[in-house]
Amino acid sequence: MTLKPLILELGTGIDLHGQNATEAARRAVWNAIHQSSLVGLNLFGGDTSRTMTVDVTVAITRPNEVDHETVLKTLPHGTGRLTLIQGGMEIEGNEGSADYTLVANAAVIVKVAVIRLRSLVRVQAGPPFLHTSIPYFTQQHPV
Repeated sequence: MTLKPLILELGTGIDLHGQNATEAARRAVWNAIHQSSLVGLNLFGGDTSRTMTVDVTVAITRPNEVDHETVLKTLPHGTGRLTLIQGGMEIEGNEGSADYTLVANAAVIVKVAVIRLRSLVRVQAGPPFLHTSIPYFTQQHPV
């Protein structure tokens, strides 16, 4: 069984005046996960939304100020893993005002457990091009 990426989503989060790095990061993750619907998860087994892994990377100017737990609570399913990196933007709207806007970028990758099967289906009769193989199948439905 290996974890294979199923979906990648990107998002942007902004804290306009509060200079709150956690809020900007949380909004970036929220923006990323609300751009898709994982309607096909049941193809990988009934408990996939609970057992999947969600790798979250957030680029922000103040990574040491981000509360990991608050950002990961944004994820509705799976087990989240958060990586913070230096990046994003910090913009002072009015020069000399010390009123900065923080911009964070998030990449969210959903990974599901699959096992590799060899030659699951073979058609005995007919030309060789009828040979079929299904490369991945879920652990929840072993053959």
